[in-house]
Amino acid sequence: MELQLLTDEVWPTITRLAKKTKVGDVAVAYLGTGAHERLPLRRGSTLVVDAGDGRVKCGMTDPSEIGYYIDRGVDVFHSGGLHAKVFVLDGVAIVGSANVSQHSESKLDEAAILTDNRGIVAESRAYVHDLALQRVTRGHLERLKAIYRPPKGGGGLGKGRPKGAGRHSPLWVTSTHPLDSLPPDEQERADRGAARAEQSLVDPKGHEVGWTRWSGDSRFVRHVAKGDQVIQIHDTGEGVEVWPPCGVLHVGRKYTVRRGEQRLLRRFVYIEQPVHLETMSWQEFEEAAQKADIAYLRPGSVRAIDNPDDAQALRRILPR
Repeated sequence: MELQLLTDEVWPTITRLAKKTKVGDVAVAYLGTGAHERLPLRRGSTLVVDAGDGRVKCGMTDPSEIGYYIDRGVDVFHSGGLHAKVFVLDGVAIVGSANVSQHSESKLDEAAILTDNRGIVAESRAYVHDLALQRVTRGHLERLKAIYRPPKGGGGLGKGRPKGAGRHSPLWVTSTHPLDSLPPDEQERADRGAARAEQSLVDPKGHEVGWTRWSGDSRFVRHVAKGDQVIQIHDTGEGVEVWPPCGVLHVGRKYTVRRGEQRLLRRFVYIEQPVHLETMSWQEFEEAAQKADIAYLRPGSVRAIDNPDDAQALRRILPR
């Protein structure tokens, strides 16, 4: 087999191959209820879906299915605006029209190309991994479950493009520096928040809870939320390094402290950071950002990245 056209056998073939596959790589736009039965991926597999607010609100992507995969060790990522359907399973690639949904399996006429051509299989796998930029954290997942609405009639098909369909979780750039120590009352607060954040870790073996303490009343302090992502421009004292985007696991309550005659507003923000953190030097990052026409970031920047193209470019520039 070099190339084969699948029509009536699209879903039986995908399900059969998925059951045989040790590690699969899949990018598919929508993930409907019952997806894990049609696409039984194993631990270590990569799954990229459109988990934007609009897709979830109209029922095209079911966050409970995402949670099922995460609980079983599948690495799940969100890619806003994704429309591709690419399945790399058991040494073959399937590229076609089928979303992972009951509507696709039972009501729609789907077609796909099945191939064992090594070059195409390798390119398909690379395509999936190129899209795997924004990991779905448990914080993100909890927010999606709160806004999910089952599709009317069970079909999972909306009219036109849902509002916010391609929205990624908000991306922030912040500037940080090390803290030598905390006063006992604040250390206790930090530890309580870290324990709560740890419960939301998607991958406790590969990730750990990190935190930053913020003072003042900036836009970031007011609006950062669980499920957002944060890029830190970190001044170590010996140089400036840029961290990859890390998901926000928990945002502590605002509180005030008295230091001398001053009253300071503060807040802890807890993130999911890799145990083996790969960073970029500021010089490397600045050069790459400028090539992507992003020239407004500086050491000391604290801002939301509101332009989705810039946010996507920053995710591609930084280590994953």
